[in-house]
Amino acid sequence: MTNSYETHAWTKDDFKKLAEVSKIKNISKSNRVAIQKASEIYAINRQSEFPRWRTTKKQLVDLKDSIDPLASSIAKMDDLSKQLIAMANSAQYKGIKNIYAIFENIPKDLTILKRSVEGALKNVKPDKRGRPRETALNALFGILARIFYGITGTRPTISCDYPNDQYKGKFLSFVETFLSITGCSRDIQSNSALGKAIQRGLKAGAYDYTHPFKIISDLDNI
Repeated sequence: MTNSYETHAWTKDDFKKLAEVSKIKNISKSNRVAIQKASEIYAINRQSEFPRWRTTKKQLVDLKDSIDPLASSIAKMDDLSKQLIAMANSAQYKGIKNIYAIFENIPKDLTILKRSVEGALKNVKPDKRGRPRETALNALFGILARIFYGITGTRPTISCDYPNDQYKGKFLSFVETFLSITGCSRDIQSNSALGKAIQRGLKAGAYDYTHPFKIISDLDNI
């Protein structure tokens, strides 16, 4: 299973599914924009929570290993090769002289880049073991609670069939559908885990859902 998160581009059918589980006819344009932005915020925040030191280290090592060969190739170029490159791109770089200036600066820039990468590699350490934080998921519940209240006019409550430990409710279905549409159903370990997480936030008053997003810039402050 990959830990990569990408922003989902919402379609009319996607919004229709959310409207259906919310028991409403349609979702307003402003709330559709809010839902799209919520997807973007969640994708970015969730990606940052996953252990990825090995990936970061590999990317830095690959970059470091490519610097010396590139610098060597440039150093071996004769004037004719540089002139051909300059002539081919003189319009883009507003003059042949600018192209030659680039060739002169590259060795120094590559040296600085190499030192920076080497310094960054020293700071790349294994992630602490343990379960990834659920900060992004909990923040998403709060955003969706406000959107849900805004489009339905009802509180984002859920209920539980305690003998079976099964949670239900329009808001729960709203969250599950959102995660399914955005390809993030993997973040739901179980109905019980999701229900309990949402319920904890609701009981703690963590979701200020009584103030729906009237303007999209509200989301920029989250």
